[in-house]
Formats: sequence, structure tokens, C-alpha cells
Amino acid sequence: MPETPAQQLRQAFDRQIEWCVRLASPFMAQLLAVSRDRVAGDAALSQRLLDLVPAPGPGLIALRWAGALHDLALSGREPFASLWPSMRADLAGDLPPVSDAQIADAVEQAIADEWPHMLSFLASAPQTNEVRRGAALLPGWLHIAARTGLPLALIEIGASAGLNLWADRWHHEHGAWRWSSAATEVLISSEWRGPLPPQPSLSIASRQGCDLAPLDIADARQRRRLAAYVWTDQPERLALLRAALASAAVWHAEAGLRIAAADAGDYLERELRLPREGCTTVVYHSIVWQYLTAPQRERAQAAIEAAGSRATAAAPLAWLSYEFRTADEPAQLRCRIWPGLGASAGADAGADASSTPSDEILATVHPHCAWVHWSEPAA
Repeated sequence: MPETPAQQLRQAFDRQIEWCVRLASPFMAQLLAVSRDRVAGDAALSQRLLDLVPAPGPGLIALRWAGALHDLALSGREPFASLWPSMRADLAGDLPPVSDAQIADAVEQAIADEWPHMLSFLASAPQTNEVRRGAALLPGWLHIAARTGLPLALIEIGASAGLNLWADRWHHEHGAWRWSSAATEVLISSEWRGPLPPQPSLSIASRQGCDLAPLDIADARQRRRLAAYVWTDQPERLALLRAALASAAVWHAEAGLRIAAADAGDYLERELRLPREGCTTVVYHSIVWQYLTAPQRERAQAAIEAAGSRATAAAPLAWLSYEFRTADEPAQLRCRIWPGLGASAGADAGADASSTPSDEILATVHPHCAWVHWSEPAA
């Protein structure tokens, strides 16, 4: 027999609760468990949620729900502001734990009095512009720069607010290696495992990106929406996001950078039409692929591979992906470069255009980038 709406939602919430437990987020696990019981116990509500998100597991409906509630807390609405850890952190003294009954009352109030607000989150995928992903993205850029010897023209799909277009401008301290930047005081720190990444000189020729629903970091309400998707009992992630937003807002303004509101396939077909001579074009994304439909993924991949077939040693193309291979494994940082390893920047511009691209798994990565396990690159 097909699963009922309540069963589908219960499984989606349970799966996210498992991740919250594994990633040391006890309040989130508690919140989602209470919410799961309320949602699954109401047939009409279950059906309303499934009408919004027909595939509640892949659609991460539990994170949409938690983001909506966290936004109420961040906006100062009660009782949410008095219960959510991100708003209690600055209160003095020992605070009593929040009970299931208190959370249940808050959830009930959100359903009864804040439903238009809840819908504004439930109707769209979470925006998780996790700045610490730069701990993996920057080494990926360095790998590409070392391989091609050219400046990088960055194109990020699913860029959200564009914070990860600036991974080279954060300070990085990852145990075995560091990357210093004069641009900001923002520090990214992760546990580094495996050999050191390549560390060539890095030149960024351009930065651009797209998202189906980009967030404008000049808008305080949209900055709060990004913060709402950070798990409320992980204050270090929230502090990092806010610091990064402050720096990136200045850089966006200086560069005139705006994330395009566009489908990834449309955007890549347009932007990859002509090669960028003297640069390596780098198409990249981090925890985005799962949000695309199968036709969207196929179209984006086809646009990248078509551009790869036109790439030359003087205008290479790289595809850097930071994505989960399965739901139960760490993310992988994978890199493909066209033309293949036989090409060099000094070769004839038309040479090796049809060569097979290099294809490497550069690293496995913790879901929130708490650690990066780098692999020894091929010679």
C-alpha cells in the first residue's frame, strides 16, 4: 500500500532528526520531534504540506519548517524569542531547559497565528549559504589553478547570496595549512586531514553566479532569512555567517555583483557560449544538485559538457562540485577539467579540444565542513 501523507512526513522529519543528533544539534532534534508529532497527527495539515512539497525528504521539508520558526525567533516574536537558543545565548545566568510542552505551544501558535509566514518558508527550498564550505572550495580552486596555470573566472550555480564566491578572501586556519587574507577578519577553521592542498598563486579574474531565488545581502530581512536556516543551537555557525555577510556586502557593492535570478541550465547555456580566453572558467556548486529536478540537472550537465568539448588549453573549463553522493555518506569534492591532463596553457589554442577531461575526487567533507579529508592528487 502507498504511504499516507502522515507516514511520508514522519519519515522526512525522522531522517532530519537523525542528522541533527549526529551533528550535535539537540534543540533542533527536539524541535523537529515535537513538530513531527504535531504534523503527522493532523491529516489535513499533512496533506497541505505535501501539496507544497510533494517529495518531503529530498525537498527537506523539516529544514523549511525549522527555518520558518527560527525566523520568528530572530524577528523577536514571542514565545519563540524566549525559547530558541540563538536568542537565549545573550541572557545572563543559568537558563532552564526548554520543555517539549513549551515547544509544542509555540508550534501551535505558529500554525494558528503565523501561517502566512510559515508558507513563505515552506514554499521554497532552504537557503544555506554555508561560509565554511570555503574550507573545501578554496583548495578546489587552488587545485584548478595549479593544473591550468591561469586566472580563474568563477561561475557559481545555486549561489544563494553569493558568499561562497569570496572563499579566497576569508582567513583560513585548518591545522596543517593556512591562507591569510588582508580583506577581512573573518576566520574559517576546519580539521584538515590528508596531504596538503596545492598552494600556487591564485588570481581571480571574475566572479558571477545564479540562483532560482537569490538573496540580496543589502536587505536586512533577507540577511535574517539566511540566518534562519542556520541551526539555532549552533551559535558559532550563526556568528560566522553574520560576520561574512558584513564583509561580503561591501565586496558585492564594490564589484557591482548581483546574483542572477535564473535556472542553472538557462544561465550556463548563456554564460558558457563563448570561452574566456586566457582564463580557466570554473563552474562550481555546493550542496545544490539535490535541489534540482532530474531535467534541471541533465540540462545543466549538458551545458557544462558541451562547453567542455569546446575548451582549449588557452581557455580551459573546470567543473567543481561539492555534493553528497548518497544520503548516508560525507560530501565529495569532485573536479573535472577540460581539456585533459595532456594539455598545457602554452599549447596551440585549438589543441586537445576533444580530449577526455581529468576527473578526480579531491576530498570528502563533513556536512558542515567541520573537517576536510584531502586526497593525494594524481600526478
